Parts: sequence; C-alpha cells; structure tokens
Amino acid sequence: MVANAALSRAGCIPSTCLSKIASIIIPIMYSLNSFFGMQLSIQFHRALCLEHGLEDLVEGESNSDLTILDGIKKLLSGTGWFSVIFDESGNIRPGYLIISDGVELQSTGGLEKPIESDLLVKIIPIYHGG
Repeated sequence: MVANAALSRAGCIPSTCLSKIASIIIPIMYSLNSFFGMQLSIQFHRALCLEHGLEDLVEGESNSDLTILDGIKKLLSGTGWFSVIFDESGNIRPGYLIISDGVELQSTGGLEKPIESDLLVKIIPIYHGG
C-alpha cells in the first residue's frame, strides 16, 4: 500500500500498467519498422577490401519482410561485392564468415531469420589471419 502511494506521488506507473502499455506499443514499433525500414550495414574485412579494391562498408534500408540473406543480396546487388560474395546461383561462396552480434549466421541458420531491427553484418574471409 505504501509502495503504491509512493509510486502515485512520484508519478511512476505500476508494473501491471507498464506491461499493458508494452503489449500495445511493441507491436506498433514493429509495424513502424516494417513501414519505415531499418538500417542494414554490411562491413567487409580489410583483407577483402584490399584484395578486391572495394569500399569496406555498404549501407541501405531494409525491412522486416526480408530475411537477413535476402537483405544482404538486395543491398549488394549492383555493387562489385555481389559477385565476390555470391556465386552465379546466388549462393554464398565458400570461404566467408557472415557475422552479426558475435554470431556466425551461416552455421546457425541466422541468415533465414527476418530483419527485425537495425543490423550490422560483418563479412570476413576465413583466411583473414589471427
């Protein structure tokens, strides 16, 4: 009782109300992300940039309708990086680690997950050294 009175005086919202508010706001935020798009950034390891003479960062908008793999393909299409990373069939060439948030995405199935927020993907050749 004292805690509720203190919360009321302090202008705080009880946790039950916060849960209800969150259940309304979070779906709206996801809808806005899919409507307005999210930032997808692809950073390439320096060894790749030197080998191919291409920029180390490609950025653009994406949305939650795309998987991470589709977002990468869409962002890299029309750049010199597409043919470096993907073969003629659209598959990722062997010899690359695709990492986001410290997780290698190819081996964990992460490339098939939808893009849910701004995302930084790092592409590193296996031969990058220590």
